[in-house]
Amino acid sequence: MSKIEEFPRSVIEEIAYYVYSLTDPRTDEVFYIGKGMGNRVFEHAAAAIDSVQESDKLSEIREIQEAGSNVRHEILRHGMS
Repeated sequence: MSKIEEFPRSVIEEIAYYVYSLTDPRTDEVFYIGKGMGNRVFEHAAAAIDSVQESDKLSEIREIQEAGSNVRHEILRHGMS
């Protein structure tokens, strides 16, 4: 399975605002629920790499990445206003 790092413009326009989860693939545990639009769901992984900011969410993402895995993203609901 290939890793998706951003949505195409057509998908962004179709899904509008959405609610998403971030899951640790090692344990199948959801560790974050968020809302967003555009490519917000993917921005957390980039922030974990690019930012020195500390938070539980970013620490979890860094641990997953350091273990050689990728955070699992799931859109729970979309098309919201």
